[in-house]
Amino acid sequence: MIIVKTNNGDRFINETETLQVNHIKDKAQVEVWPSRWGNQQQQPQYYVIEHVEQVIYTDHPHDVDWVDNCSELEKLKAMYDEHLKWGDKLRKEYMEMEKERDMLKDKVTKLENRIKTLDGMNTESTQKQKISLRATSPMGSDCTQAFDVDGCDGMTVKDFILNVINNDPYVTIDFMRDGKYIWNVNFTNQEPQNARPIEIPEGLYGMIVKSARAAGGYGQMSYNVKLY
Repeated sequence: MIIVKTNNGDRFINETETLQVNHIKDKAQVEVWPSRWGNQQQQPQYYVIEHVEQVIYTDHPHDVDWVDNCSELEKLKAMYDEHLKWGDKLRKEYMEMEKERDMLKDKVTKLENRIKTLDGMNTESTQKQKISLRATSPMGSDCTQAFDVDGCDGMTVKDFILNVINNDPYVTIDFMRDGKYIWNVNFTNQEPQNARPIEIPEGLYGMIVKSARAAGGYGQMSYNVKLY
């Protein structure tokens, strides 16, 4: 039992939670370890009792004028629980902010590449060559058919894109080089909607078209383009 004698009465302190009581002049600083709070890594907590006359450590029963059932400890525990609650809230808010940041970063990357695509195309420029579509299959039940693209051999990728997006409102283009797929882009009313991979291959718009095939109809066309 630890008894702190003050001029306002004797106070009993729960020694099972107490590390030590430092008595300095008329104040006693009580150092406690909140083991019952379920966090052994938590630092010791402190509270102060004022108007102290004497601190008594005893193993014998002792009558006291006023029994303090750890009210200070309960206050500390409440503060600790409140801090945990705020900590959890801040962690959740931080995770949400991280998630939003990643989403915004992805959106910015896509917008930057859309701008890059539009800048590279310059849709107001005049094409040096024109293409034409030659049907290679009868029209299907869905009113679509296959085509060969005439006039594209030797055309730059930039001019090819400008030709096809001016002809149809909905266009998908796949680019192949050396038998490998290198880029895909969709256009709606001449504006790129998505591109995969996101990064545009270096020098793509200046690459030369070897041949192209198309399929579709009624304003929606898909092109498969082979490059030199």
